[in-house]
Parts: sequence; C-alpha cells; structure tokens
Amino acid sequence: MHGESKFFVKTVYLILIIIAIAFFINRMTFVNVQSQEDSESLKFYRSSYQSLEKLLSHECLGYKEAANIRDQQFVVSTQKILNKSKLDFFSQNFNGMKIPCDNFTVYGIKVRVETFGYEIKSEKDGNTKTTIQSVTNPEVWEFGLDVFSEADAFEKSITLVNPVIIFYERGKQIPGKIQIDIVSGEMEKFSGFVDASCSSFGKNQFSAYFHYPTSIENINGKNYVCMEFPSGKKCQNIVCQKEIEFDKIESKGYYFIESNSQINKLKMMR
Repeated sequence: MHGESKFFVKTVYLILIIIAIAFFINRMTFVNVQSQEDSESLKFYRSSYQSLEKLLSHECLGYKEAANIRDQQFVVSTQKILNKSKLDFFSQNFNGMKIPCDNFTVYGIKVRVETFGYEIKSEKDGNTKTTIQSVTNPEVWEFGLDVFSEADAFEKSITLVNPVIIFYERGKQIPGKIQIDIVSGEMEKFSGFVDASCSSFGKNQFSAYFHYPTSIENINGKNYVCMEFPSGKKCQNIVCQKEIEFDKIESKGYYFIESNSQINKLKMMR
C-alpha cells in the first residue's frame, strides 16, 4: 500500500506538471497570436513612449545640468527637469504646429505642461541648507498640433502623463506634470511622409488608404495637409515649406505616392 501511495503521488505530480506545461504552451501560443494581431499597436505604444523620452531630454525641453570633472563636461541631471525658457519659447512659436524635436514622426503630438501651484526653494541657513515650500500661481504651457485625423481616417491615440520639475532659475524649481496626446491616422502618416521627403533629396515612396479627399494647400504662406472629413475640411500644419506639387485625392481608395524632392520644390506623383 505504501508503494501504491508513492506511485499515486508521483502520478498526480506528473499530471500537474503536464497540465502546467500545456497551459504554458497554450499561453505562449495565445501571446504569440496576440502579438501578431497587435504588432501595429505595440509599435505605436513603443514609439509614443520614445517620443515622451525625446521631449523630456535636454535636446528638446529638458534642462541640461552639467558639471566639469577634470576638464570634461558631464550631464548630472537624474530627474525629469524641464527648462522654463524652452517651454516659453515652444508655447510662443509652436502652438498649432509640429514641434522641431519631433518633426518627421508619422504621429501627431500635442503637449501640455502645467505646474502644481507651489515651489521648492533651497536656502542656506548658517551652515545648513533648508528647503522651503511656498504657494504660487499655477502656470500652463501648450504647444504642438491641434488638428488630427477624424472619423474613418482616425486609427488610434494615447495620452501619456509624467511628473516633472520645471527649472526657473538657480534655487527655484517647481514641480508639475507633462501630458502628451499622440494620435495615429491617415493625416498624420501622410504629413509625416511629406515632411520626411522634403528634408531629403531624391525619390521616396508611400502607400496608404485614404478615406477622404486629401490635398496640400498653402494658407497664409504656410503649407498644410488638408482632409475633408464629414464634419468639414480640417488642415494640419506641416514643416515642409517648399513649393509642393500634388494633385488632390478626390475619392477614397488605396494610393501609391512617390515624391521627388529638389532644392526648392517637392513634387508628389500618384
């Protein structure tokens, strides 16, 4: 009986192991299928977080805190610190426009930065340094695109929020948050292609399905990609300011577009 009991226990363990392996294989197969189905979504989310990191970097909105060590300069910032002077500049010059540190992305980006309404000051009291917290009026900066794909031209969007510290001056830093809205759609992808083509010389290719009439128009001296949505025509600002030749897309369908960029001209052929 004792041997049979041992055999029974081993059999139960073996069955449990087989069930666990079967579950694991089934789970891996499910994840693999899901990964294939959601590959575009995963790519979008990955690119969105990369865009956030790029915005927070000192090459874009970030404050570059550096130190000289043996005549070599090192960046010593360990927190997400944004430079107020950069926020002022971007909000004054890039409201409703693509921002320069993410020009050729195939996604549309809107940025909002706001303070929490209090500041942190470091003051020296004798031989010690004290931190003082005081109330201040909240500030808000907004910039980036404000027109995005709609209806059937819209694909997906995400909103990312991250705590930050805004550097005003030495001894004055105010906590806040940055919010970026990122949109993927037909308008964003096409305008991204136009800008990427404009910045390079030679030929580039692009293919996509367009649900609505699409054109490139010059409005008040600036170029825009325009789409005629059910709610009306909307135009999205693009970086490219060359003369652009493009025959309007009149009806929905799948289109293959080729660009040929020259020094002062961009020709789009279908």
